[in-house]
Amino acid sequence: MIRPWHVLVFALALVAFFVLRAPASLVVRESGPFAFDRVTGPVWRATFEGAHIGPFDAGFLQTRLLASDLLRGQLHVRATANGPQLSGDAAYQAGLSGDKRLLAPRLVLKGLPLRPDFVLAGETTLRDLDIRFADGRCVSATGQAASDVLTRNGQFIRWEGPELVGGARCVGADAEIAVSGQDQNGRFALLTFLSPDGSGRWRLETVSGKAETTVALALLGFRPDPSGGMTLSGDFRWLPS
Repeated sequence: MIRPWHVLVFALALVAFFVLRAPASLVVRESGPFAFDRVTGPVWRATFEGAHIGPFDAGFLQTRLLASDLLRGQLHVRATANGPQLSGDAAYQAGLSGDKRLLAPRLVLKGLPLRPDFVLAGETTLRDLDIRFADGRCVSATGQAASDVLTRNGQFIRWEGPELVGGARCVGADAEIAVSGQDQNGRFALLTFLSPDGSGRWRLETVSGKAETTVALALLGFRPDPSGGMTLSGDFRWLPS
């Protein structure tokens, strides 16, 4: 006996089949932090050429949409980037309830854009990142992070500092990915906050006893803060709006 829900499931499966097999060029559009020059392949397995995620050049970006999760009411996208500024693997999951999950076994970001016309050299590496949002807040965040931007830019900030290391955790409703380092000349920290609504913000914090470093940071746009250090911050989106 055919029941109404059998028909509904069949109809949904049929729609999903045609959508997933449709050319990605007819369905996918640039949005928020994501831009690209050209896309080829079907929706379920697309290749983006000239892909950019925020300020980072992801080069050739390959994505895979898992049909089995889509039929259960979940969006599950896996992506592999092989660009000059962004490379590695990541996955994003979202459910009808609003729950979200971001995973990155390994991501490498080359360069640290402080402003449109200036980028600090170096690499920031994320490993085993696993961030979950539920009920409008971060419920778990794990993973490790490391950056050598401070060791690679002594000529610009007059301070060849230590490697920055850290990881991910929940801070209030947001997920925080933070790396920091300290030596005899001071302390430097890079903090990135991901909000469940897809917005984000970053902040660089430094406390240095070297006058030449203070002057160099001021020229890069850093401003004094009440704690006696200097900060530089900005906003971004990690999900399309």
